[in-house]
Amino acid sequence: MKVSNLKCPCCGYVYNETYNPTKKIEQLIKKRSKTLVNELRKVFMLINRNIPADRNIDLQYKFLQAISKVDSKIIKWAINRYVMSNYHLSGKGLSYLKNMILNHNKNAKVISENERKSRGISPKIITLKKKGS
Repeated sequence: MKVSNLKCPCCGYVYNETYNPTKKIEQLIKKRSKTLVNELRKVFMLINRNIPADRNIDLQYKFLQAISKVDSKIIKWAINRYVMSNYHLSGKGLSYLKNMILNHNKNAKVISENERKSRGISPKIITLKKKGS
């Protein structure tokens, strides 16, 4: 039995194929908007500057592969939360950010439902009619 073109969904490794993480990163980044690409580059720079263990192109590729199926809004939310909380200064790197993104993606629907239960929903918009019309 010959194994070919089997791709790992977590790390993106493809059996029987030469491995070039730079090329793979470019392919994954092409699928994203320019604003998201800029935000990802900024967060990579912060992490590279403050966490020497994460200065690895292979880790960046695995991070991008893991979040490849996640919506851009969720990624932007997680990056914003990560930067605003200064997690990069406390040694929390790519794996922490990846888990923030994946967990929020998994829980977004339930979080939204719980917010509706606790806060309620906006009342319906009622248009008033003039008298005599």
